[in-house]
Amino acid sequence: GAMLHATAQGGDIAWVPGKHLWAAHVKQGVHLKVDDAAALDDIVMPNAFTITAWVHPIALDPMKYSFVVSRRMGVTESEVFGIGFAAGKPSVIVRAFQAQSATAAPVNKWVHLAGTFEGTVLRLY
Repeated sequence: GAMLHATAQGGDIAWVPGKHLWAAHVKQGVHLKVDDAAALDDIVMPNAFTITAWVHPIALDPMKYSFVVSRRMGVTESEVFGIGFAAGKPSVIVRAFQAQSATAAPVNKWVHLAGTFEGTVLRLY
């Protein structure tokens, strides 16, 4: 895969020991913005891809979406995907499809989020 550059938006981040090597400690209201690159152009349009992330949530808001990785370009549903937490539960969204865990994620523990999309089938692992 391609190496992409990202900058913190809305505040600072800290690099801390992670599940594997280092992790970005991102506070509420802060996000990492990946610069636009040609390597990103083919992510949404294919009919199949996988998105994963290791996260260590210290708190989850039961009333909000908290995306760990997301993308939205333009205003159409065909240009959106995200993985993270919806109402504290692991969730993945691709276009108009959503898969969500029936149970809330634990806090203060490492959680592996993985979602796959195959044209019309979306799975959360």
